[in-house]
Amino acid sequence: LANLRHAPNINGQSFTNMGTITISENSLVDVSSNQAGTVKIRAGDLLIDHSTVSADTTDLDGVPVAIDIDVIGAVSLSNTDIPALAARSFGAGRAGDTIISSGSLTGTFSSLDFGTALIDTHTVGTGNGGNVTIKTGPLTVNGDPSAPGNFIYSGTLGDGNGGNVTITAGDVQIVSSGINTGDNTFSAFGNAGNITISSNSLVLDTGSLLADSFFAQGGAISLESSGLMNLSNFSSISNNTLLGNNPLTMKADRILLSDGSFVLTGTALGDGGDVSVTAR
Repeated sequence: LANLRHAPNINGQSFTNMGTITISENSLVDVSSNQAGTVKIRAGDLLIDHSTVSADTTDLDGVPVAIDIDVIGAVSLSNTDIPALAARSFGAGRAGDTIISSGSLTGTFSSLDFGTALIDTHTVGTGNGGNVTIKTGPLTVNGDPSAPGNFIYSGTLGDGNGGNVTITAGDVQIVSSGINTGDNTFSAFGNAGNITISSNSLVLDTGSLLADSFFAQGGAISLESSGLMNLSNFSSISNNTLLGNNPLTMKADRILLSDGSFVLTGTALGDGGDVSVTAR
């Protein structure tokens, strides 16, 4: 035994060819706790199908990054009624962040419960919701028109603040789904998180980007596309707020709104936020 030597740790980043990780058939990867840990995934491709990766926290602050996904190729997330990725706060602890880096990202989700999402980092307590950061190529999200659900919900159902959502992507298409960083129940007292999207194009088809706060401060929304920004079929962008300071910026080569789509920003108390719309 004295002659045995310790082997070096395995570092996934040292592999030149990385395979596919599949989590399916109602499987669960769970590091949730009073103080949640981290799930770190490194792969060539990642498929999560009707399963969940969970890193929920309760009364102690979770680790800074709860879910860390770095995939060379495609990430595919598909679920019904429950999240594929969950890093929520159910108490006084702050939820950890969710970070996704990939070659492409596809999401499919259906639910009539707007208090959940395919990527769910919201808070129901005094702790803040987790931030979501996505850096990818093409980003495509498809919901069920009869049960659309949210692609990302980092908002608040309590006194804690919603998390920020930051997306840097190629062509972004959100169909019958949306992103919500605020209060969707008219009952929360935390501030909404910010929404920032930078892309080659941004298409919302019955899609929504919401950062509303009816009893606190709405989130800032900043959208920039080097090409087309198109809202159709009653798509919506909204950051209504009680307390003001809710800026909204849209910048693209072309901006199109059609079929009942709308952009709404309002303030009940205090100064409203600046609105800037630029078409190059």
